Amino acid sequence: MVVTDIEPLGSRKVKIYLDDEPAFVLYKGELHKYWISVGNEINPTVCNEINTVLLPKRAKLRLMKLLQKRPYTEAELRRKLDCGEYPDEAVNEAIAYVSSYGYLDDSAYASDYIETYIDRKSKRSIEMELIKRGISKIDIEAAWSRAEERGFSQNENAQIEALLKKKGYDSDKADMKEKQRIYAFLLRKGFLAENISHYI
Repeated sequence: MVVTDIEPLGSRKVKIYLDDEPAFVLYKGELHKYWISVGNEINPTVCNEINTVLLPKRAKLRLMKLLQKRPYTEAELRRKLDCGEYPDEAVNEAIAYVSSYGYLDDSAYASDYIETYIDRKSKRSIEMELIKRGISKIDIEAAWSRAEERGFSQNENAQIEALLKKKGYDSDKADMKEKQRIYAFLLRKGFLAENISHYI
């Protein structure tokens, strides 16, 4: 395979093209280490080392660094590595690595999220956020069941009342425009229409 292009990516990285196809991303200093330059063939042994040793190791370190700061879902971590343009093989190996040590558990993530926000967000809002983060509906349903078994429960009416009080809303004094505005606000928060109507 021939190195047909080396595209700069910021000040430190470059994207390597082999036979006009994007192959991998390296740091600029690694070009000299692996004797990579436009127009030259790349040694198959070197290419194999980059793909099977260098990039998987770098992807694992990247994920470990991210997970030291806060929990992530598998989908979120995959998106992080995709943004770094890691090959699929390196991504899969890194995901398997952090999973094997228990650092990645979408089901536990969903449970923790629900139990943290159950008193602050509507059920629909929580579920939409978890779906956005790549949690499956099956894992979400299981997490709700676990939360209920652990004594967590949600009272949407109490949440609506608290929000209306915070907004200074008075249904007796509010005109139609104000009622419509508050109604739309609570809908965006994910509360059920019938629960909102009771207070509006």
